[in-house]
Amino acid sequence: MSFEFEEWVEFESRVKMLMEQDPSTRLIVKYAHNKSRVNVRVTNDAVCLKFKTGDASDLRKFEKLHAWMLAKTFEMGEEEMEQRLIDARSAVEEQNRAAATGKKGGRRRRGGR
Repeated sequence: MSFEFEEWVEFESRVKMLMEQDPSTRLIVKYAHNKSRVNVRVTNDAVCLKFKTGDASDLRKFEKLHAWMLAKTFEMGEEEMEQRLIDARSAVEEQNRAAATGKKGGRRRRGGR
């Protein structure tokens, strides 16, 4: 049975209900580059919930929902899981900044200065 949602609030509540009923529920995310759109599916093989968005504010909401699902899966507190995601995001941003400043590892050219 497949359901497609237009409103985030309704999608989020149905996802939480499904996750509470069946912890083996999984999340599938696909990015359609040509349409600049994210397709989110949550399924337990019997029920499939779908949501499509190109709005950045919905992506932030999706991150929060994803943190909640991870917390439920690993039986962790939601705040702890969100903090871990924030820490991981900060580490990636720091690596990107280091790469952008030109700090390259590796070997130097011969015959140079």
